[in-house]
Amino acid sequence: MIRILKASLALLCIVALPTIVQAEVSKETLDSISTPTLRFLDGAPLHKIADQVYDFLVKLPAVDASLTGQPAASLKGLFDGAHSVGEVEAQQVEILISA
Repeated sequence: MIRILKASLALLCIVALPTIVQAEVSKETLDSISTPTLRFLDGAPLHKIADQVYDFLVKLPAVDASLTGQPAASLKGLFDGAHSVGEVEAQQVEILISA
């Protein structure tokens, strides 16, 4: 029974989602997007291009570490905020009421 439900759900997703989800991007937006051009001379990248690629590859781990650490930093902020109002036990919950 569960297999039938899973198969039905998968079929529904395959059939229905392409008709539900549609990108709404204008032609002007698509035309305004530019990608860098890599230029080569005799099969080797130009010096300027090689430097740009190397700079990108050097910075990539730092960007990855920053993006990977963001959820943890956000959770740390939530925990610190809860502790600052007196929630120190595991079962305590903060209720926010805005006037």
